[in-house]
Amino acid sequence: MDEQRTMQDIILKAMPRLFALWKLEPAECARLLSMTEDQWRQVVDGNYRMDLTEGQVLRTSALLGIYRSLEICFSKRISDCWISLPNNGPTTQGQRPVDAMIEAGLPKFLEIRTYLEFQAGP
Repeated sequence: MDEQRTMQDIILKAMPRLFALWKLEPAECARLLSMTEDQWRQVVDGNYRMDLTEGQVLRTSALLGIYRSLEICFSKRISDCWISLPNNGPTTQGQRPVDAMIEAGLPKFLEIRTYLEFQAGP
C-alpha cells in the first residue's frame, strides 16, 4: 500500500470520528470536506473509493489542527461544541465557525486554524 493511500485511509477514518465528536450534521460534514452528502455517507460507511483531492486533504489537515488547538485552549465540554457555537472572535465575526468555513472555504479553515494555534501557544 503506498503512502498516499495510507494517508487517505487514515483521514477517512478520522473525519467521521471528529465530526461525531463535534456533533455536526451530515450536510455540514459533506460541505466541510467539499463532497456530496452521498459521498459523505460512503465515507461514514467505509465505502468511499475515490481519491481525495489536494483541497480535501488540506481541509482535513486544517480541521485536525483546529481540533488539536481546541483541546489545548478549552475544557472538553467547550472544545467539543466550539465549532458549532456563534463566535464573536476575529475569524468568525458572530458566525458559527462551521458556517464560516463552509461559506468561505479553505482560506477560512486556515485562518481559524492559525488563530487557534496562536491562542494555544507553542
